[in-house]
Amino acid sequence: MTQNYSTCRGCGANVLWLKTTAGKWMICNRPLISFEPGGGPETFVQPDGKVVRGRRKENGSAAGYIAHWATCPQRKDFKKEKTDAGKTRNAV
Repeated sequence: MTQNYSTCRGCGANVLWLKTTAGKWMICNRPLISFEPGGGPETFVQPDGKVVRGRRKENGSAAGYIAHWATCPQRKDFKKEKTDAGKTRNAV
């Protein structure tokens, strides 16, 4: 697994950047959380880079990191918005 540790520039949280199986970097909260895969309200990135939807569950059948964009209090500052031409740009 490819990973890097850093600080969220929006809220200052200690975060982890993980490379997904699709080759994209995703910002995640630390620490590793137990969850039950199979659909659910949260997005998890497993240590092998697989992105899975699921629900937090103590002693769940899988473990992963919560995507930081789901919990960051400053996430609105990083959302992309559509321009008149239909292209996206950062809202900041």
